[in-house]
Amino acid sequence: MRPPDFPVTRINQIHFKNPFVVLSKATPLTNPNGRVTPDVLMYYKSLARTEAALVITGPATVVPPNSRKFSLLRVDQPKYLDGLRALSKIVQSNGSIAGIQVTHPGTYEANDILNGVTAFGANIDDFVDKKLQTAFRNACQRSLEVGFRYVELDAAHFLLLHQLVEADREELLRAVFSDAIDALKAEGILGLRLQDTSPLNCKYGNLFLELGGDLVCLESQDGIGGAFDGKLMDRIERILPGKQIRDRLATTALFGMSPDFKNKHEQIVNYFRGV
Repeated sequence: MRPPDFPVTRINQIHFKNPFVVLSKATPLTNPNGRVTPDVLMYYKSLARTEAALVITGPATVVPPNSRKFSLLRVDQPKYLDGLRALSKIVQSNGSIAGIQVTHPGTYEANDILNGVTAFGANIDDFVDKKLQTAFRNACQRSLEVGFRYVELDAAHFLLLHQLVEADREELLRAVFSDAIDALKAEGILGLRLQDTSPLNCKYGNLFLELGGDLVCLESQDGIGGAFDGKLMDRIERILPGKQIRDRLATTALFGMSPDFKNKHEQIVNYFRGV
């Protein structure tokens, strides 16, 4: 339920019951092999029960992990799809739209990502080939097949797509975006997460939207939300007064919240209902 004077959020005919999203964040529950376990299912079930409209699982790696000890969720091979299907179902059955973030970790291990990566680690030239496009295209197709209605490309967090953005590799990024958009075939929603400190956010956010992407997602709005014509997922970490929510919905489609903010998710949704 939403207050009657608030705009309805609908993207590609998918209706959001409110504008709040639980963002993706790496969890050690996926170690060591990246499979969906009962603990992983219960973790995301608890996030869906906060009443957020969308819960983004993952990140899920589009290529095999760099370590046998640590792994993100895996969407790089068909053998992982049954677990991912169960994951999408448990999120949806508990009231949220199921989403997944897909990423290429470059040279980093999952444990590095869990602890927080703060610098680029990959040699871009080691990854600049058709395999990169294929990896993201296949990941998007598989995600859609197992029931995720929202897929997010991770071009933040100092991982490979973020490095390509910072290096201004437009031709390659255009190809990756186009293949991912084609893979979803307008049956789901495709988002692009960008690092909020990048000076190239506007360029690549708008390129993504021009090619047919649906939503640009920032770690914080950083004053450029209007550049994306309302197709923005902003981030919040506190309860906002109703007027601020209304004002920001003029340029912001959705508000993302960290899973670490779990004890506040339900407070925010209930506050929104009562505004």
